[in-house]
Amino acid sequence: MSYGERPYWEMSNQDVIKAVEENYRLPGPMDCPAVLYQLMMDCWQKERNSRPKFDEIVSLLDKLIRNPISLKTLVNSSDRSLDGPVFQSVEDWLEGMKMGRYVETFMESGYTTMELVAQMTLDDLRRVGVSLAGHQKKIASSIQEMRVQAGAPTASPAPQSALFSWECSKIFKRRQKNCFRSFVRVVSMRRDNSRTAAARNGPASPRIPESS
Repeated sequence: MSYGERPYWEMSNQDVIKAVEENYRLPGPMDCPAVLYQLMMDCWQKERNSRPKFDEIVSLLDKLIRNPISLKTLVNSSDRSLDGPVFQSVEDWLEGMKMGRYVETFMESGYTTMELVAQMTLDDLRRVGVSLAGHQKKIASSIQEMRVQAGAPTASPAPQSALFSWECSKIFKRRQKNCFRSFVRVVSMRRDNSRTAAARNGPASPRIPESS
């Protein structure tokens, strides 16, 4: 689901440890079903007792595979409707993506309107201080969507990483879902086989004490 992207991007081990201790969690992978991302977040709970048990995870996955419509709501979708929200300010736009940390740098660099933001390239994002690859991809994808909504040409100067991610998501989206279904099917089969074997063997026969 992450298309081979390195977890925590270029953060050092110490930065990752500090971020996790401060309750930071990785954003949802592109095109990841929302219910699966919530399961991931549950498994990342700091308190061990708050995390789901393995049998609860298997049960949830089994229910999801039997109800595919529950997987249609995605986080960070690469195929969003073009009728999505239209942001009136750069601040609202960044906050909407949970990228509010960059509001000040965007303003200081002169990107004070959505019209100016829509012209940004990947190099522009780097210049304003967006150095994390995951953040670059997320912001660049949103800029690409703006251009599509506005009917502007997207071939130039569209951020190459955004175009690559968009194309890859189209190619691998179906494979991704098939892989998930196969995984859950295997887990369910193993669980059913275990139950069948237990039922076939039946309860252990009580031992009859030998007469003296």
